[in-house]
Amino acid sequence: MSGDDSPATEPGSEVEDSSPSSTPAQSKKRTTKPSKARLTSAQKNTNHRDAENKRRDGIRAQFDALSNIVPGTQGQAKSEQHMLTRTAEHLEDKLKEIREMIEEMDRKGIPVEDSWRAMVTEDDFGGANYQTPAMAEYEAKKQRADARKGNGAQRTGKDGDDDDDDDRD
Repeated sequence: MSGDDSPATEPGSEVEDSSPSSTPAQSKKRTTKPSKARLTSAQKNTNHRDAENKRRDGIRAQFDALSNIVPGTQGQAKSEQHMLTRTAEHLEDKLKEIREMIEEMDRKGIPVEDSWRAMVTEDDFGGANYQTPAMAEYEAKKQRADARKGNGAQRTGKDGDDDDDDDRD
């Protein structure tokens, strides 16, 4: 044992605070908690693998659900890219339909609830202010790459876009 006279504290033991500055209200018995055993590397790997499998199973279940909802995707939930593309196209079609219905109702003088108008703002797909996400950044990056290759003047058509002005793809 060391040279100090302090009592040994073991997990689960009680220690009384007997410092001279403490008052009777302050001197309470404290219980030290037993420390938790640390996980081994193998246990951590197993836990991580289990959590990752659970996450993947959840994602897979949602892709399966989407394949039952989105037209043209039944039985194709294995291809995440196909599912996401078709889902985005389906949602864009629905936004167009809602926008067209609202316009027709306006023409016919039928009142349209504000909640329906809020679903399709001018910034949404098909709206007057809609911009394809990241398209400006993509076009700028493409122009910089073409300029580095020395193709900048060749690729820019007379209307200022990055493609030839003929109808080739």
